[in-house]
This record gives sequence, C-alpha cells and structure tokens, in this order.
Amino acid sequence: MKITVFSWCGLFAIFQTTYYYTSHTGQLLKILVTLPVTRDCVRGVHRAAIGLTVFIWIALVIALLAGGYVFFNSAEELNFILAPFFTYIDVPKDHMFAVKILGYIAYTLVIPGVLFAHALAVVLVYIFYSQFKKLEENFCDALGKRGQFSGDLSVFRRRHQTLSCAVSEVDEFMMVSNVAGFVCHICNIIILLYSVFFYPDTTKDIIAAAAYVFWLCANVIGLFFSASAGIIVNHMVRICLSYGTVYSGQSKGVRGLGLNPL
Repeated sequence: MKITVFSWCGLFAIFQTTYYYTSHTGQLLKILVTLPVTRDCVRGVHRAAIGLTVFIWIALVIALLAGGYVFFNSAEELNFILAPFFTYIDVPKDHMFAVKILGYIAYTLVIPGVLFAHALAVVLVYIFYSQFKKLEENFCDALGKRGQFSGDLSVFRRRHQTLSCAVSEVDEFMMVSNVAGFVCHICNIIILLYSVFFYPDTTKDIIAAAAYVFWLCANVIGLFFSASAGIIVNHMVRICLSYGTVYSGQSKGVRGLGLNPL
C-alpha cells in the first residue's frame, strides 16, 4: 500500500508538471488553435468532455467518501498512509485528528489531479480520432465503385500531413505522462494482487480490504484511460497510413508521406 500511494503521488507530479509545461509554453494552445477541425468534431468533443467530466466527478465523490471513511475510521495498522507521521514522526493522540485532516487534504489533491489529466488526454485523442476518421470517410467518398479517384489528391495529402504533424507535437509532451501512467497502473495492479493473494493477513480487516479494493479499482480505471488513448490513436493512424500508400501510388513523383505520426 505504501508503494501504491507513493507511486500515485509521483504520477500526480508528472501529470501536473507535463500539463503546466505545455500550457506555460503555449504548445497545447498552439496545436488546438492551428488544427482545423470539422463542426461534427466540435460537437463530438463537447459531448465527450461532458461525459468524461460527469464520470470523473461521480468517481471523485465515491473516492472522497471512501477515502474519508478510511482516513478517519481506520485502525492503527493503516496509519502508515499518513507517513512520515506515525512511521518516523511520533504524533500524540490529541494531535492525531489534525494530522488525519492534513493527510486527507493531500489525498483530495492527488486523486482528481490524476483522473482529470487522464481525461484531458482522452479528449485530445478523441480530436485526432474524429479527424482521421473524417479523412478516411472523405477519401472513401472520393473513390468510385471501380476504384477511380475523383478528388484532389493534394488536399488529402496536406490534410493528412497536418494531422500527422499535430499528433507528433502532442506526442512530444504526452509521451512521458502516458508511459508513466501506464507503467504506474500496471505495477500497482500487480503489487496489489500479489499482496492480496500471498499476504491475506493484510486484508483481514474490512477497512483494509476496502482500501485495497478502492486502490485496485482506481488503478484499473487509470489503466483503461491510458490504454484506450494509445489504442484509439494508433488504430486510426494505422488506417490512414494505409490510405497514405494510396495517396503515394496515385500521385506522380510522390513516394510517401514522409511523416511518422507516432
């Protein structure tokens, strides 16, 4: 449990540092402003943002209630979650409640900091997903029943290059946070399951068992966010790269797109 809590604090620091850097330098705003999107993409992103916000707020309410119950009703065996208090710094009993309040405040910052960062990554991925999908649909519409191409190939090539460059720029600052999230959640799930299976005494108390279940669910949700973001964008880029070979084959003197979106 110590490793799980510490890794979430580290992940929180990585996420917040990444998005502060991208916001402070203007990279994220530049990408969102310069990337042309269709009207249906704006509507879809709006719905996705609302859905993710509602989901995360519901998860946060549950997490804060469960965390408050664990913090203020746990036995002395779970006081290590307030480290270094109780573990390296002795706390008198009359000050114990104040220390738990401080620990709970820190806890309320870490959980939303990680989940909202995951949600923002999914929203960015959805933008590229919808635009790659729209590009695929437009290209299919330009192809006749016999495979003849009736559109302007240079328009499709420029659009594909614009999207690919945007994906590369986003990947520059999201790569570290996404990898950190994926590794953190995978390791935490393994550690928690290992502890439950091979050290059953750690979950003999109902509050301790609830804490393990809570952190396991939190890491599963985080892993779902990290994995889905990578799978979606790779799927759409792979499909559009296959169409990129068609662009290359039908354009004279063009050997390829010359870009690796990932």
